Amino acid sequence: MKIITTITISMLAASLLSAAETTTTDPVKTAITKLKDQPNYSWTTKLEMPGMPFTPEPLHGKAGGDGTAIVTQSFNGNDTRVVFKGDKVAVLADGQWEAVSTNRDAGDVGNFPMMIAGWLAGSGTAAKEAETLLGNVKELKAGEDGLWSGDLTDKGIAGLLAFGPRPGGAPAVKNGKGTAKFWVKDGALVKFESHAEGQVSVPDQDDRDMNMTRTVEISDAGKTQLDIPDAAKKKLNGN
Repeated sequence: MKIITTITISMLAASLLSAAETTTTDPVKTAITKLKDQPNYSWTTKLEMPGMPFTPEPLHGKAGGDGTAIVTQSFNGNDTRVVFKGDKVAVLADGQWEAVSTNRDAGDVGNFPMMIAGWLAGSGTAAKEAETLLGNVKELKAGEDGLWSGDLTDKGIAGLLAFGPRPGGAPAVKNGKGTAKFWVKDGALVKFESHAEGQVSVPDQDDRDMNMTRTVEISDAGKTQLDIPDAAKKKLNGN
């Protein structure tokens, strides 16, 4: 009887632990799924990097239910417009839409519009970025006003400090620290934030101290007007 009771208690504890782990991520997962199911939405991404000589302008994005998105960001007073769907990307350069890869390979070095396009599209839509971020969180804990937060894995920290996909993978990071925050309101994801810092290994150079915070705010779900130029659509389709 004692053995049976012990086994029963152990099974109950395991069941409760499993339920707790599921509950900690379910509200955010559901909120991200709800965002992906929207016919359209807008988002704004702000990037903060203390110690850097400049602060990047906010990125403004719009996404459709089929995964097509258009993002705009200003650099030195000039707007860069990028349209993407999955790994298909087109950038408006010198008045013409051109196809570009999201991978920052050697072929894009020196071509500023192409490099920026790959960077802007590298994180995907807000829903995709939130999904990736959630997958790199060790454990989420509930806070006040719909806040869920947790520490990032080493992989998640390295990925953020790499600023998107890199040939050969993310760089090595020493003394890395990182956190993720998600705000859910009425079952919908309205904001999320990632923070990462550490010493990034750079080939043939000293380790570089990096400190970065990305804040993404989502708005106008179901009310966003998404106008994709026909010329950009053709480039996404390989024409």
